[in-house]
Amino acid sequence: MNPHEILRRFPGASKSTLRANASDYGNGKPEVSDHLDSVRNPKPQHDSPPALEDVAKRKAELLQNRERRVIVRITGYRVAPLDPDNFAGSTKDLIDALRAARLIEGDEFWQIVLETDQVKVETKAEQGTEVVIIYP
Repeated sequence: MNPHEILRRFPGASKSTLRANASDYGNGKPEVSDHLDSVRNPKPQHDSPPALEDVAKRKAELLQNRERRVIVRITGYRVAPLDPDNFAGSTKDLIDALRAARLIEGDEFWQIVLETDQVKVETKAEQGTEVVIIYP
């Protein structure tokens, strides 16, 4: 098998893999180093993270300026209201969906103010969930 065939089948093949498996090396044939330009670097390259100072500064600004955060107000209309902590926990998927739909920028504590409330209703037909988003 020639080096090009090895590299086609195993794109990340190392120099030692080429040397050990290429049958046409030696006797005037191309050297392994001739094929190294097509061998990838085995170590993954990572993007540099954003400067943490800028992120921390932005978080501090948003925390100090509550009026600049998005308010997400969720009201549940239920025949049998939940405990307040259970209702607040049940809103997680809804808030994640708002973020995925890009109705809110993010769901971190410095980006939104979450307000939850429940109202007891008489019939199942009246049950539902109301979501109000108030942008700064």
